[in-house]
Amino acid sequence: MSRSFKAEIIYNREVARNIKLFRIHFLTPAMNPEPGQFYMLQTGQFYDPLLKRPFSIFDADLNELSFLVRETGRGTAILSHKSAGNIIDVIGPLGMSYPICQKQPVIIAGGMGIASLFSLIKRFSERAKVIYGAGTAQDIVYRDEIESTAGDLIISTDDGSAGRKGNVMDFINEFMNGEEDVTVYTCGPGVMLKKVAEFCIRKGIECYVSLEQNMACGLGSCLGCVVRTKNGYQRVCKEGPVFSASDIIWD
Repeated sequence: MSRSFKAEIIYNREVARNIKLFRIHFLTPAMNPEPGQFYMLQTGQFYDPLLKRPFSIFDADLNELSFLVRETGRGTAILSHKSAGNIIDVIGPLGMSYPICQKQPVIIAGGMGIASLFSLIKRFSERAKVIYGAGTAQDIVYRDEIESTAGDLIISTDDGSAGRKGNVMDFINEFMNGEEDVTVYTCGPGVMLKKVAEFCIRKGIECYVSLEQNMACGLGSCLGCVVRTKNGYQRVCKEGPVFSASDIIWD
């Protein structure tokens, strides 16, 4: 089955400060995604902008997909203003998904990292213990849905406007009872990922990180999204975006 297809926009609505929930419906048969994979979405019309943009799967249901879109440049600005009924070209699912381990899942999301992890929270459901950190209450997405799905949830904000005041590292130990029986899944800002990874490596905890890199093709051909690993340079779009934290060289 082809990974390239056309999709119709169902809706495009704001769900947090400067964050849109973008939902599409397949117009042609498409492969089912797994948590952690991503899609390349057409932003403008025809070839302007030329390159598609990568977006993690936020949610998937039958023939529909949802993505979180934050306006950060020209491509995402165009996409965030598209309307229901518009048709776009889509490529995916792409990349490696999160391994579904049997240990206690601890899911750590920072900011827009929730885009990659929400479908994983739904997969684990009440087994999931979640730490979700953001800058302020206005930056939190789908709090009620996460609270009703996960077994345990800690919300943290830098300014204390929602949940507890602090960042995810301030609360990580609360879910680490019986460390050998825990698997950590995390996505968020690079500094946060490095701290979570170093914590897990130091304690011998299994940890998977989803990395974000600028991409051109999304298919592994251009080598524009490589990261340094213990196995040499690897492509985030092909060997990733999900990696074992212990494989990454955290400079």
